[in-house]
Amino acid sequence: MARVGEMEVLQAQMEELRVQLETLRIGEAHRGQSKDVSLVAGIKEWTGESKGRSVYEFLTQIETLAKVSGWTSHDKAFIVKAKLQGLALQFLNGREELGRDGCSYEVLRQALIERFSDKLPDQYYYTRLQDAVQGKNESAEEFSDRCRKMCQRTIRKVNDEGTQRIINEEAERRLLAAYVHGLRGIVGQQVQFQMPSTMEQAVRLAVTVENVEKHKQLTEGVKKVFTARSDVECFRCGKRGHYARDCRQETPSMTSGRRSWRDQSSRRRDPPSRDLLLTRGGRGRVGSGRQSFRGPARPWGPPEDTLSSGIQCFHCNEFGHRRRDCPKFSRAAQHPNGQGSTSRSPASNQQ
Repeated sequence: MARVGEMEVLQAQMEELRVQLETLRIGEAHRGQSKDVSLVAGIKEWTGESKGRSVYEFLTQIETLAKVSGWTSHDKAFIVKAKLQGLALQFLNGREELGRDGCSYEVLRQALIERFSDKLPDQYYYTRLQDAVQGKNESAEEFSDRCRKMCQRTIRKVNDEGTQRIINEEAERRLLAAYVHGLRGIVGQQVQFQMPSTMEQAVRLAVTVENVEKHKQLTEGVKKVFTARSDVECFRCGKRGHYARDCRQETPSMTSGRRSWRDQSSRRRDPPSRDLLLTRGGRGRVGSGRQSFRGPARPWGPPEDTLSSGIQCFHCNEFGHRRRDCPKFSRAAQHPNGQGSTSRSPASNQQ
């Protein structure tokens, strides 16, 4: 019985410990609400760089989770300090009053905003929002996200919740006007004609019209591809439905050209006659597979330009040709080395 009593006492103590773990509090209770620290892991670290998230986005995320989890001002300050990295951590370490445990969240928030907020005037972002235009390959949803991000830079932050709500409503109306004005083409015309009252209605309407236009372009594009050749006229036969390069009708020039090509090819395949080979010096062989021969021999005759000139042959003393072209000159009388006869006249040497 004693052991049973001890087991019951241990179970009661374990139950009390489990309840204490579930109701664990970081600081003092806020309105009797238990605090949940599991959402701290979902907050990304913030470095303070200009290419990353802005300081307003970082602080807004912490304030939103604080309302859900019941965090106090000191709890939010501890969480902000734990999530700072890079330049933001260096700034915190350089300010001794901010690194103390007693520093409140409001003081830390104001210091971070003064250090890491944009130094550009608010008018700059107002002008960018008013001049925003949808890109050529940008969808309606992507354009709405870009406009909303620019609009966030134009919202002033105040401590009064009622005043902040009014400022946010004004910014929402400003965002709606800039978005509707920046839409392109038929989508912009349809949205302006419908005059939506909220940003959600404008985005939903723009996405619907955009999808309808895409579907229409796809269906019309298919029809154009298959019906494009019905209005085409061939320049060769004069018929419709095809181009001249695809025409199968033959023209007289095509048939005559084909015949001449066949005649030339047939002539090339015919073997040369025996008489032709004999006139060419018998350098080709009749009946051989591969025949190599030169053109027909040209009959001898003096050049035409030498007939009218005063050139005289030194072998026969006639005019109109030279000694090397003289028909009466005997080649046998030449020297065996092929350099002419052994006795030459001085005139021939000069020539």
